[in-house]
Amino acid sequence: MKLPPIYLLRHGQTVWNLEGRLQGQMDSELTDLGVAQALKQGDILQAMVLADGARYHVSPLGRTRHTAKLALGDVPATFDARLMEIGAGDWEGRLRWEILPGSEADEKLPFDMFADAPGGEGLIGLEARIRAFLSDLDAPAVIVSHGVAISMMRGLALGLDRQGMAALGNPQGVVIEITDGKEFIHEA
Repeated sequence: MKLPPIYLLRHGQTVWNLEGRLQGQMDSELTDLGVAQALKQGDILQAMVLADGARYHVSPLGRTRHTAKLALGDVPATFDARLMEIGAGDWEGRLRWEILPGSEADEKLPFDMFADAPGGEGLIGLEARIRAFLSDLDAPAVIVSHGVAISMMRGLALGLDRQGMAALGNPQGVVIEITDGKEFIHEA
């Protein structure tokens, strides 16, 4: 997939991330660490040389809006529902250990877990909306989104299969740059 340069920011840690609770398209507040991660992303972006004409796109969910406000300040941003996290259906708001027994909850990657959620959006639905978003990009883009959605974006941009997407980490507090099909992770 040929894309302009993209700069991906995952929202900062939330209360539910800390608890091991699946958020999907539900929301919880950023923790103090999450606030610090978002501020760090802002510092990273300020130190970077972004491609000319970069536009800003943010998932409309509360945790990404808060992260964007902290990391991006008052730059004009477009809120785009296609950037929301994958819908986790019946599992949204539940703890991982309530869904999967014992060590299986720790071993299953979030990408796979969300894919299997009953009543959820599934990877086909997520891929369709992320692919549509990416195909609309006509300028460099700073994107504030979510773990599984960003894994899908990265996978599509890098030509990975589902297994490769699932194996990607979901770091918070970094900026992931993809330029000319190559990925760079910027840390403070």
